[in-house]
Amino acid sequence: MADKTNDLETRQYYKKQALNLFAGRGYDYEEDGIRKEGARIIISSANKPQTRSLLVRVYFNGLVNFSRQKVSLDVPNIKVKGLTKIDSSLYVCIYYYNQECIDYKDGQPIYKDVTLKKAKCYIEKQNSEKGNEYTILFGDIYATDKKGLK
Repeated sequence: MADKTNDLETRQYYKKQALNLFAGRGYDYEEDGIRKEGARIIISSANKPQTRSLLVRVYFNGLVNFSRQKVSLDVPNIKVKGLTKIDSSLYVCIYYYNQECIDYKDGQPIYKDVTLKKAKCYIEKQNSEKGNEYTILFGDIYATDKKGLK
């Protein structure tokens, strides 16, 4: 969705598809009896000491409309911890991953940072004619450690 070689309509399509991966499809949902406005992402930067909390849909709007020519986001490894059964059809877990963000200008990298992210994941079990089917939805994403490399 941040790839400027794609037209705006294509980037908007990718944004919509990505939002479908989140609880509430990026909009209102309920967690532990508490209504949430949407899944949130905590973002960090090697250039700023504080983190910022944004709704995922707002963060994705920023990626779609990002002014740089190219941004590369890479998530090479994911580690899952703490799978908890909530009821007979719902599980929750926490997963960790390193997100590498590289910003390019004129084809050259001008910024790079690596952030350890912690995120919540919901796994819903549904019975179907073919047996059990599982739907995975992402929840809030937190920046837990940043290693700024410039």
